[in-house]
Amino acid sequence: MASPRNIYMGPRSCYAIHEGIYVEGSGVGVDEAAGIATLILRDLRRGWGYDKGCRKITMDPVRAIQRLRYLIPLATKHRGSAEAERVKQLVEHVIETGTIPSWAKPRIAYTYPAPVQKKRRAVAVA
Repeated sequence: MASPRNIYMGPRSCYAIHEGIYVEGSGVGVDEAAGIATLILRDLRRGWGYDKGCRKITMDPVRAIQRLRYLIPLATKHRGSAEAERVKQLVEHVIETGTIPSWAKPRIAYTYPAPVQKKRRAVAVA
């Protein structure tokens, strides 16, 4: 079995590998939590997401709320209680309304492949 991966954060996360999108940053603060919440809401809308093994799993409201609420202890661990209180406000707003509050700035990045440069062939002018 492959080692567990972060589902939403970082360029090596399940989301980055399979979807080409991920949450930037290290540690969970308000903006990172807003990014993760955005992706959780996306999973909930389509009905599936990923587990830590990057396998598809069903995403229902219960699992979405569990993942959202888990952002609070992560914020406490990574950024302290003051930031965790703001993350708690964000999580409560998302659970109540199904939207990201306007005061949060989700940190989303994309992993598009670099464009391939085609070599131009010289055209002979007669």
